[in-house]
Amino acid sequence: MPFGDYIELKFAITERYFYFKKVSPARRFFDRINYNKQSILVSTKNLGNFGEKIAENYLIKNGYKILDRNYEFRIFGSPLKGEIDIIAKKNDIISFVEVKTLQQTQGGSFLPEDKVDFQKQRKLIKAAESWLMKKKIPLDTQWQIDIIAVEISQDNKAKIRHLENAVY
Repeated sequence: MPFGDYIELKFAITERYFYFKKVSPARRFFDRINYNKQSILVSTKNLGNFGEKIAENYLIKNGYKILDRNYEFRIFGSPLKGEIDIIAKKNDIISFVEVKTLQQTQGGSFLPEDKVDFQKQRKLIKAAESWLMKKKIPLDTQWQIDIIAVEISQDNKAKIRHLENAVY
């Protein structure tokens, strides 16, 4: 593909149509979409935020109390950082929730939860322990790391999978 060419992709989420124009490979982000004749910047971060809102509503409906959102942890003296999307509590168990969102394309065989590899799991554990220490919660308190996978299909539906205690 020559530099500067555009590819137009069309998909729908909850009966609203989004048009993506992929900008040149050097910029590597989606430029603008048309949404009810308004222009909105869209990126993987926006898609992730959308998935986090869906996951948050799912947790609240299932009896969880949201304690914190988007907690960032940076290892002192290291460029590595970790983030926990949602921290929730249910039945005296603190759940550190990693949300992965994926827009399914035709023939796509990837699952969002597959993106949580061993290195990401280690970062989640360190970030969870950091949050517990920062909030002065004893480390012997019951806690777990969950993964919520949100798949947005081509027929405007969000499919949610909640994998409890997925990281140990």
